[in-house]
Amino acid sequence: MLFGSSQYFSLPCIGVTLLGCCVTVQASGVKSAATQSIALEIIIKFADDSDPGRRVHRILEEHPADLSGLAPLQARLHRATGVALEPDRITSGAELIFRIPEEPLLETVRQTVSRNAQVSSARLVTIPHDNPRLPQAQLLLHFRGSSEAAGLLEKALGEPAYRERVQALATRLCSPSGVPVRGTARAQSALAVTIDRRALLQKLSAQLSELAYVDYAQPNATVQFMN
Repeated sequence: MLFGSSQYFSLPCIGVTLLGCCVTVQASGVKSAATQSIALEIIIKFADDSDPGRRVHRILEEHPADLSGLAPLQARLHRATGVALEPDRITSGAELIFRIPEEPLLETVRQTVSRNAQVSSARLVTIPHDNPRLPQAQLLLHFRGSSEAAGLLEKALGEPAYRERVQALATRLCSPSGVPVRGTARAQSALAVTIDRRALLQKLSAQLSELAYVDYAQPNATVQFMN
């Protein structure tokens, strides 16, 4: 299972690491933009008396820029969560900041939705961005012409009134994968699926915080609104 629970938990604001924050507020769409532009990164503080905690402290003291020796810890976290975590940097407080690649998660979603009888094709598409805080990939779904989903998406294109129904469709199709997603109608009755970053980070933080060797886990607090 990718995630063991669908419950979200509020985590204590401890050990927060704030990186540079660039904010551009627009008159419309701010909430949606902020949701998707939050960095897909998670901060983990391991217990000092645990093997991962001692390893992190040793790295911090000896070679803080070299995280190449963390492969065993990556594998351990992957087994515990089902999510690939890539160590990116270490803080002065011995916290590790991990990035979460989107494509493996969307591939899990693709395999799930491809088994749905309404879906005629499911294709991963790379979104070129210089900014790593913006979505880097999406899953483009097409549906059989006679399906209910195709009819809904045809009506929804350019019609804000159908937005919630499109999101409900994306959630219903993708929920068996365990990956939270956002769905948007596209031309030719297509559904564009991206990772719901905030929901993913909340679930993953709660799951990691339950591990005996983790003091706390929380999303990186940096947010950058889309231009």
